[in-house]
Amino acid sequence: MGALAGYHTAVGEARSHEIYRARWIVPVGRPPIEGGEVVVREGAILSVGRQSLPASGKREDNIHDLGEAVLFPSPVNAHTHLEWSHLEGGAPKGPPFTGWVRALLASPRPEAKDQLAAAERAARGCLASGTFSVGNFSASLAEAPIMIEAGLGGSIFQELIGLPASRAEPLEREARQWREVSARNPQAIGLPVFPAPHGPHTVSRELLLRLAAELVHGGRLALHVAESTEELEFLRTGLGPFREIHEARGGWDGSWMPPATTPVRYLDSLGLLTPRTLAVHCVHVDGGEIRLLVRRGTSVALCPRSNRWTGAGVAPLPSLLQAGVNCALGTDSLASNSDLDMAAELAAARETWPSVSPAELVRMATLGGALALGLHGRELGRGELSPGSRALMAFAEIPQGALGASDPCAILCGDHGAVRFRKAPLSGAPRAAAPFSEERKNKPQEHKES
Repeated sequence: MGALAGYHTAVGEARSHEIYRARWIVPVGRPPIEGGEVVVREGAILSVGRQSLPASGKREDNIHDLGEAVLFPSPVNAHTHLEWSHLEGGAPKGPPFTGWVRALLASPRPEAKDQLAAAERAARGCLASGTFSVGNFSASLAEAPIMIEAGLGGSIFQELIGLPASRAEPLEREARQWREVSARNPQAIGLPVFPAPHGPHTVSRELLLRLAAELVHGGRLALHVAESTEELEFLRTGLGPFREIHEARGGWDGSWMPPATTPVRYLDSLGLLTPRTLAVHCVHVDGGEIRLLVRRGTSVALCPRSNRWTGAGVAPLPSLLQAGVNCALGTDSLASNSDLDMAAELAAARETWPSVSPAELVRMATLGGALALGLHGRELGRGELSPGSRALMAFAEIPQGALGASDPCAILCGDHGAVRFRKAPLSGAPRAAAPFSEERKNKPQEHKES
C-alpha cells in the first residue's frame, strides 16, 4: 500500500490527539520501530512506540495512517543561502574553486523583487520536501519575512565580508545592532540572528576577535572553514588566487597579514572554536585539526553536492565521525547545487561516503543539524522524535522493491531507489507573523568578495 493510500481519520466530537502511523518510524534518538506510531497533542510529541489500536479504533483521535512509508524527524538543512536562489539553473561550476568564485562574483545582479521571488520559491520548496528548519546565511536578512511567511524556521546567520582592518568596526556594529533587535523583540525579525564572518580568508583578524568576544556571552557563530586548497594557500602565504580576487575587487589594502597556519588552527588561536560555533565545509582538515574540533565541541556542516559542484574536494567525514565531531548536512545554495532537496543531499552523502552507515547519515540530516544550529531541546525540540519534542515530521514512501527491507535508514538514503521527502500532514510547522523593515526587505544582496 502506498503512502497515504490507506490514510484514515477517525471522526469524533473531541479530537484530542493526532496519531501518525507508518510501516517504519525512525526516531533517530533510538532504534527504528516497525509498525510504529507517534502520538501528538497540540504540536508536541506525547509518545513514540508500537501501534496501540487498530486504524479504525474507537478512540476520539485523528489517525494519519501513512501506510508503506518511513516517518522520521523533519530534516534540518544546516547550511544554505536563500539569497542566491535566483541562480537556479544558471550557476557557474568549478573546478577550480576560485574559477567558480570569479564567475559567481561576475554574475548579473538581479532586481530586488526577482531575488526575493526566487528566495520565496526556494523556501516553499524546502517546506514542501519536509524541511522545516534551515541555517540560512544572508548578507541582507531580506529572506527573514519570506521564511516566516512560508513557515520555514531555523536560524539566520548574517554574513559579514571585508578583509581590510578598517571594515571590522562597522561590520561588527551592524551585526550587533541586528542581534540586539532580535534579542529585545523577537517579533521584529521573527527568527534568531547570529553573526557569520564569511571565512578566515575574507574577513580581518580584528573582526574575528570582536566576534569571539560575543561567543563568551553565549552567542552563536558560523563561518566557512577550509573549503578549498586556495583558502589554505592564502592563509599560509597571503598569495594565490584569493589575493588576486581581493585586489581585483578593491578589497586589499595591505592591512591583512597571513597567519601562516591552517584555517582551523588560526580560528582556534582567536578563540572562535566553541560548542556554539558551526564550521561549514571543513573539506581540507588534517587529523590534528579534527582532534581540535572535538576538544572544542565545534559542529561541522558538510555539503557534498556543493563541494562536488565547485571542485572543492571531499570532506573526511569518516574521520570526523570516528573522532566524535557532531556533523550536520546542508545543501548550500542554488549557486552551487541543483536544488535544496535534503533527500537528494542524503543520497549524495551515501554515495560520497559509502563506509558511513545510513543511520549515521540520517542522524546528520536531522539531529546533527538541530544540534549544530542550537535547535535541539525541550522548547525547540527539532531533530528527533521523542516525548516533549515538537511534532516536526517528514515521511518518504517506500519504493516498491524495498517493501521487505529491514533498514529504514537505508531507504531514506536512497539505497533502494530515489525517494521523495514530504512534510507529514497537519504536523506543527513553525509559523509566526512578524513585521520587518521594508528598507531591509527590499535591499538587494551585495555580491561577495569571495
